[in-house]
Amino acid sequence: MRAGREGVNRPVCLVDFDLQTGDLRILTSATGTLADAMTVKSSGFVGVGTSAPSGNLDVVSTLATTPRGIASSQYHSGLNAAYFLGRKARGTPAAPSTVINSDLIMGLDAEAYDGTSFVDVGYAGFQVNGTVATGSVPCCLTYTSGKRR
Repeated sequence: MRAGREGVNRPVCLVDFDLQTGDLRILTSATGTLADAMTVKSSGFVGVGTSAPSGNLDVVSTLATTPRGIASSQYHSGLNAAYFLGRKARGTPAAPSTVINSDLIMGLDAEAYDGTSFVDVGYAGFQVNGTVATGSVPCCLTYTSGKRR
């Protein structure tokens, strides 16, 4: 099923739902050549700028200018800042259970392309570092350069 608006010398938008795969794609164009703006796979993976997301949220950009990638903006007269939240629990979403010593809470991996594949070049993250009790989760900031996994 396809729906969209097309025309000469004007932006184009196409919404495509694939009845066989269950994928939903939104394609846009300012020049007449359609490109993937967003894809929602039947698996639940979401791709922005890609029709083949490799994770829950995969943002692909070929821009060399800023802004690009993922942005979080905060507009407020108080001291609050824009932020990203990483949560960790054992168990399931319906029945979370306590993290334990050495669990990684949140991390950021950096990878660079070496000509044949992407290679780990660094990692920064938060890790449980001690005994967990109600209201107390001791943690440390960890970082490495080079291969982590």
